Amino acid sequence: MSKLVPMAKDGEMLSVHPSTVDEHQRLGWSVSQKQAAPAEAPELPKENDDGAPVVEIPADWRDLKWFSMKALAANFTDQPIENKPEAEKIIEAELERRGKA
Repeated sequence: MSKLVPMAKDGEMLSVHPSTVDEHQRLGWSVSQKQAAPAEAPELPKENDDGAPVVEIPADWRDLKWFSMKALAANFTDQPIENKPEAEKIIEAELERRGKA
C-alpha cells in the first residue's frame, strides 16, 4: 500500500497517490513537507454539570416519526423503549427535568 503524498497550492493542502504527483505538479501543485491540517472538528455540544452532553430536543418533537422519537428518548434512559407513548413520557420527563415542560 502506497503512502499518500501531501501537496500544496495557493495555501490549499491535498494528499495524492504517488503515481499522480507528476500530473499534479504540472497543474501547479508542489510536494509539501507539511501534513494537511485535520478537518475542523464539529462544535461539541454543551455539557451538563455532570459532564454529559446536552441533547437538543426540537420544539416539534411530538411530530417526529416513531423511530426518530425512540432514538431521541433513548438519550435519556438506559431502559428499552417499547412504544411511542413510553417515548413521549421519557421526553416529557427530560423536559420537566430541564424546567422546560
